Amino acid sequence: MDYKLSEKKFRAWDEKTQHMFFQGDPDLETIQSFFFHWGDKELMLSSGLFDNTSFNELSKEEQENWLKDHNEYEWKGIQIYEGDIVEFNNPLINEVVFGEVSFKNGSFIFISCFKDGWIAKYPLDENVKYLKVIGNIFQQKEK
Repeated sequence: MDYKLSEKKFRAWDEKTQHMFFQGDPDLETIQSFFFHWGDKELMLSSGLFDNTSFNELSKEEQENWLKDHNEYEWKGIQIYEGDIVEFNNPLINEVVFGEVSFKNGSFIFISCFKDGWIAKYPLDENVKYLKVIGNIFQQKEK
């Protein structure tokens, strides 16, 4: 997936406060400003893709937060970032596997480790319709 630097969004994990900070929309906060404030933290790039979580699958609190600035019909899913933990309902093997989203060699992938030690790398953009974000490497999503 190719997009311009101005379209990229980041988030930053602050270990000290145990809080995730998200970059605002490019017209509200520039990438430079975000890096100035959070550049010394663990930065993660957005893939620009959304998982297949439906609005009704969100917690009541998540729905209320979304509805402060949007309507239900604008919901596209949860935006996927580096460091997210995803649940992949793999249609080829009819099995659910879990993986971590990573940005490697210029593209987004998610990596799954199986019990037998086998490691699989899947392209994110080809499989996004089978994914759900269930947390990230720093904090678990609470439902």
